[in-house]
Amino acid sequence: MPDKPRFAAAQAAQKSLATPPEHDELFAAAQAAQKGTGYFFDQFAQFAAAQAAQKYILNVDTDHQAIYLFVCDSVVPRVRGCSDCLHINISPGTPAMHSVWLMVSAGGAFPSGTRLWSSQFNPETQRTSLKSVDFKITTYLAEIRSARTINPDLAIYEPEARSIARQQSLQRLKQYAELSGHPLLILGERGTGKTRVVETYISKIKQRDVVALACGGLDSSVAESLLFGHVKGAFTGADRDRQGLLAEADRKILFLDEVQDLPKNVQRELVRTLQDHKHRYRQLGSNEEKTSDFELVCASNLSFDELRS
Repeated sequence: MPDKPRFAAAQAAQKSLATPPEHDELFAAAQAAQKGTGYFFDQFAQFAAAQAAQKYILNVDTDHQAIYLFVCDSVVPRVRGCSDCLHINISPGTPAMHSVWLMVSAGGAFPSGTRLWSSQFNPETQRTSLKSVDFKITTYLAEIRSARTINPDLAIYEPEARSIARQQSLQRLKQYAELSGHPLLILGERGTGKTRVVETYISKIKQRDVVALACGGLDSSVAESLLFGHVKGAFTGADRDRQGLLAEADRKILFLDEVQDLPKNVQRELVRTLQDHKHRYRQLGSNEEKTSDFELVCASNLSFDELRS
């Protein structure tokens, strides 16, 4: 259980941040109190103060997406290595922040054994009570994370859709995947399982193995060499021949993840290969034409309109 006096001090200091942080001393006191309890994060205090100030000064609505992204990007990575000693007080902050703590916790993002607490101030007794929050939602993602906690090597993918929306999506995907010789583009946010769908569901439909390339962070020369291959002496450092992924994907599926990050000139070269009915291409530094019987599947976290712009 937390140290109640210090915990209450942190609570009071945090509540004082509901007004614009014009006084640095007050803000520093809040951070010091939070550090003493061990139940808050400095970054969250700064974020809460900035949110309160923005709302007070600009009179704008709460940015729910910003709160969620802050927790996922800045808080969750810092606590993944914790054992079963993590305690989070979800009472400070806005109702939106309160809801985010509940949803992130219910989704299984925090380490096993994490406990949520709610603090309530009684004006009659002038005391703060602390109660455990038991909030559970059964989600598919939570089940996956729970199973991987028991067996980290377990690859989990359930092709049988539980929801009507997912059933409809997989049925449409199946119809397009059954069309041989046509490129397939899968759109979805990060973490929705696009790669898993390709490696298990689409691979099974097409009866082909998958050769994958993550397109993010590749410059033009590297991407071109990886896809088309090169011959010895094609460029500085090319001390031997490399066949490339197009050759490796012969009679297989070539999967380009986050295809929007593939350099534009390499995209154009790939389009020319696709437009050729024999899928002819040349390795870097070679005039010899090669062919590859591959099926192209691409994935992106952008919308269709964003890809076209």
